[in-house]
Amino acid sequence: MTQLILKQKESLINEIFLMLRNSKYQEVIDLIKKSNNSNTYSEELVLYLGKAMACMGLEQQAMESLVSYITFNPKVNLRNVFEELFEPSLYKFSLKLISEQIKKYPLSGYLRSQKSLIHLRMGSLDLSTSSMLEKLKYGLIDDGDLGLLVQIRNSYQQYGEPPLEVSKLLNADAVKSIFERSVYQKTLSLGRDCEFGMVQREMGAEPISLFRWGTLTFESFIRLLENDFVGFASNDSAFLQYENTENFDEFWFHDGNYGAKIHTHFNAKNIDLDDTYESLLEKSKEHFLFLVRKLREELQDGEKLFVYKSGNEMSLADAFQLSKTMTTYGNNKLLIVMPQGYNSAEHEILSESLHLGRLSKFWVDAQKESIQFREWNNIVQKSYNIFYGKP
Repeated sequence: MTQLILKQKESLINEIFLMLRNSKYQEVIDLIKKSNNSNTYSEELVLYLGKAMACMGLEQQAMESLVSYITFNPKVNLRNVFEELFEPSLYKFSLKLISEQIKKYPLSGYLRSQKSLIHLRMGSLDLSTSSMLEKLKYGLIDDGDLGLLVQIRNSYQQYGEPPLEVSKLLNADAVKSIFERSVYQKTLSLGRDCEFGMVQREMGAEPISLFRWGTLTFESFIRLLENDFVGFASNDSAFLQYENTENFDEFWFHDGNYGAKIHTHFNAKNIDLDDTYESLLEKSKEHFLFLVRKLREELQDGEKLFVYKSGNEMSLADAFQLSKTMTTYGNNKLLIVMPQGYNSAEHEILSESLHLGRLSKFWVDAQKESIQFREWNNIVQKSYNIFYGKP
């Protein structure tokens, strides 16, 4: 019986959805009211009832229905309502509903973002900016606002110097941090150790990549690329080795063909009771072969800023060799970071696809506290902005 009722509810929802698409609003209202006391009535119908009323201009009734729906589960249903109402013909009604809901949920960052987005869609750039400034005032701006902030910034660029309110928004520390963090989601570490992976983490980014938490010599990395990753993590070359030291307590993944050594993060505290060496090795191989496919695809796409850390001063010949090898896969952009050495320049442009960055020093004994985060960030941001423009 329960299965039958569920099928009837699903059928009713589908029927109403099609009626809404075909602008049969009065029919939707009549059908939902008819279902009011039946087994097919559901919370979702209250949402569709409110939308149909709003489309017919019955604002007060629509407001009551939608507020009732939101009350069932505010955290989830607020989003459901405004996703359903996100149509040009309903923008003004949505703004009225948002204003009422902000009185009830003043610390809802989602409501303020929706308000800003709708104003932007309506061409009210000043009101869109004001809504985001309100959100900033309450400390509610977060990484989820990146797309909206980019749209506001780009909308004003055609006018030259942005108005004071826009400058206030875009130059706020919280907003600048969002733009900076977004760059790290578009970077990919190629090794040579885990330092840049820690920089990404410090900046709030956790991209998954093959050598973010691993090490490989320059010569082996070139060979790996030239061989199109053939033989990496193969049955003959892959093995695990446990390391229990002051800094590490885990199984490391090794590839004998290329001399790679990568964190697995498997240790006695997180492995299953029935795990064996063989089962952990199989899990590790499966994971790293997936990352091989992922890295190959990212090289072919050419949409990332690839970052390679050189442990010592790299010759220009080696730098160009790595860049050239990577461009055999796609239009890739490469930043090589090395110690300052004899050259104190922080950032150099060697070609349209190759930059060099120099740090005063690298981390010491793999300690996070010794990482030069500011220097790393300056170099990465500069390279990204030159290669791709502002995020």
